[in-house]
Amino acid sequence: AAQGRLTLNGVAVLAGDFVTVADIAAGNLAFQGASNFNSAAATGAFTFRVRDDGGTANGGTDTAAATNTLNFTIAAVNDAPVNTLPATGWTTFEDVSVSLSGPSAGLSVSDIDAGTTLISVELKVTTGTITTSGNVTGGTVSGSGSTTVTLTGTVANINTYLATANRLTYVPATNAN
Repeated sequence: AAQGRLTLNGVAVLAGDFVTVADIAAGNLAFQGASNFNSAAATGAFTFRVRDDGGTANGGTDTAAATNTLNFTIAAVNDAPVNTLPATGWTTFEDVSVSLSGPSAGLSVSDIDAGTTLISVELKVTTGTITTSGNVTGGTVSGSGSTTVTLTGTVANINTYLATANRLTYVPATNAN
């Protein structure tokens, strides 16, 4: 199902499969929610019928006619944000600044849980400084000219800022090499 899957000892349970009371009591029956299934109506359900070993002699039945439904709520978890960086980093000459932003810079962020809420991204250097130009649409940029710059805004707006040329510039410490 789109919400996840029901397993018995790690193997998918299919319609018509039999699950013993002993397996249920031992915790062998499990539901694994689907990755990132975190809508406001995050619920799941499965139907089942009860079967016993009472036998079918004298008109008896092993399986109940009634179908039962087990409903449950799927709680979202906070997935970690992902930072994308250029594979090769940046190189500059002594006393020459380098742009860290722009279409080919390779910086971006993602956070499946953030939606349109504000997030913060902190950029740090150990030597030199980072200078900034402009602001994140609907957010803020702070710390220009220091070793730590913080961008606050939606994921989309921060990524637009990072993809715009000359928004972030690394300024190396004088005579650093």
